[in-house]
Amino acid sequence: MRERRCRCFLAAAGPHLLAEDYDDFAEMMEAYVSGDTDRQESALRRASEKRGAPASSRLTAAFKGAVRDCQQ
Repeated sequence: MRERRCRCFLAAAGPHLLAEDYDDFAEMMEAYVSGDTDRQESALRRASEKRGAPASSRLTAAFKGAVRDCQQ
C-alpha cells in the first residue's frame, strides 16, 4: 500500500518538478501524510526563499496533483 502511494505521488507530481525540487516535495508530502500543515507550509516557504517563486509554483502544482490523484 505504501509503495503504491509513493508511486502515485511521484507519477502525479513528477511532470511539475525539477530535480532540485524533490527533497522539498518529499518533505511536503511527509508532512501532509502526518497531518503537520505547519511543516508543510514551512517547506514550501523555504523552497521559495531558496529558489524563488518558480520553485514555489512547481511545488504547489505537484502537491495539488498528488493530493488530487492519490486519495487512497
